[in-house]
Amino acid sequence: MNIFSKGTVNTGRQPEVDLLRGFTAIILVVVHVGLYLGNNISKGLWTFCDVIGSEFAAPVFMALMGISMAFSRHQSPKDLLKRGINLFIMGYLLSLFRSLLPLAIFGNIDNWTSIEAFFVVDILQFAGLSFIFFALFRKLKFPTPVIFVISIVLVIVDQFIMLPVAIKWNSKVLTGIVNLFCPVTEWSCFPFLTWFAFPAFGLIYGEMLIHCRDKQKLYSILLPAGLLGVLYVYGQFYMLYPDYTRYYWGNNFYYMGLKNVLLTLLFVCFAAAFWFFAERILPDIAKRTLVFLSRNLTVYYIFSWLVISALIHVQVICKWQFGTWTTIGIIVLLIIVCVELTRMWLIVEKIFFERQKSIGEQRK
Repeated sequence: MNIFSKGTVNTGRQPEVDLLRGFTAIILVVVHVGLYLGNNISKGLWTFCDVIGSEFAAPVFMALMGISMAFSRHQSPKDLLKRGINLFIMGYLLSLFRSLLPLAIFGNIDNWTSIEAFFVVDILQFAGLSFIFFALFRKLKFPTPVIFVISIVLVIVDQFIMLPVAIKWNSKVLTGIVNLFCPVTEWSCFPFLTWFAFPAFGLIYGEMLIHCRDKQKLYSILLPAGLLGVLYVYGQFYMLYPDYTRYYWGNNFYYMGLKNVLLTLLFVCFAAAFWFFAERILPDIAKRTLVFLSRNLTVYYIFSWLVISALIHVQVICKWQFGTWTTIGIIVLLIIVCVELTRMWLIVEKIFFERQKSIGEQRK
């Protein structure tokens, strides 16, 4: 039986996608706490954060943007442009409170300046750019496969035009702008030309799910196929870097070339398939938590970075050293705190909008 249909089969939220997005929310916190606060952790925890976490965090997170877009009811160019601008602005507002103001007040950390920290290209800036370009492609009526091909071409182009990381520009503002698209300095974590392939692939993946009449069969194929990619990447890592250090820096991850992009796309297939089958045995409380994080990911992500940033500066000022178990404890506590902060924000937001609605009705 053909597992795909010409008509629409699946609509609305997909359980495996929600669970995977919620999982990436947790992994992002694990990675950021482990790598930024765990200055005295074991090789095992460092490896988990730097190696396992890297592959199953940012690339999957970005592919999920495309999957969600495929299922969204708001896909007009205007909707996508508005979403992109909002995320782009949020990215720099987060940088303002996470980096620029703390560094301006307390001094630099690891030789960062406040301006460089403000212009770091992080996930929200990248997400904003992605939605802006999706809006453009929708306006031009480009089919989804064409958008994905364009994203692959951009990866290839980036390999040819990428300037060495050591190059310095006289203008830090200009550097920050160019870093949005290709890495001029190490402050570009997610340059658009390299990373756009992930949300573009996610869009294809999402449309495939919409037309899939037998997800059991689909994921039975994707699980072993994705696993081959996972085993290849980690096998390559072990062979090249047996000391478990520095593999996921620079060209191997943030500025990955075409080969690594294509291999990492297999992680998305594996992860989605894994959560499709895991959903059947997952306890209800775990499902509810992951779905909650999935539906409120942007708010949770912003709170997590604000708390982590505050802890980084306190740690530097107090000269604290966090070992493995202390770092794990901080990770667990921070996840709980950020979940509760997200709940509180939603309550306040609901009260605010209900009040605004009431005022509007009274004026009528």
